[in-house]
Amino acid sequence: MIDPFTQVSQRIATVLQAYPGFSALVNPGNFRQMTQANFTKFAENISTADTPEFVLLQTGFNLKPFGSTSQKAELTQAFQLIQTANNLVVTPVNKLKFAIFVALFKAGDTLGLDGLVMNWEITGGLDDAWGQKEWKRDALRWVSHCTIVVQMDMGVDQLLAY
Repeated sequence: MIDPFTQVSQRIATVLQAYPGFSALVNPGNFRQMTQANFTKFAENISTADTPEFVLLQTGFNLKPFGSTSQKAELTQAFQLIQTANNLVVTPVNKLKFAIFVALFKAGDTLGLDGLVMNWEITGGLDDAWGQKEWKRDALRWVSHCTIVVQMDMGVDQLLAY
């Protein structure tokens, strides 16, 4: 049985890559997801063909064993989505930022994972032309990142089934 964190990570990747406004701008090979079996490490150098590059990382989480009732647990997982552009032209960065929002919006408040995901929001967005050198890789380019915070509920029966 797949854990809920991996389910949500894979669902976010699927939703983004299935949306034409995103997939028209991002080569599937340029979307790095750590739940993929063939993921071993981040690329140290990227070429023009490798951009825009997207990396989906898991970050902060909260696990509340007894939510609003003793019959369910509340889980919150944050996913950081990092976009590395090819250069300092901001228009493609803006197009992709909006495509991310629309793709997730069209997936609905549960992202298509009814009975698990309760809601999501995008927080902490930052378009950065100067910092985060680990993502810029010694080139002048935009690095845009945001955090997708996903709130989940799991019933006692669901948890005991694991």
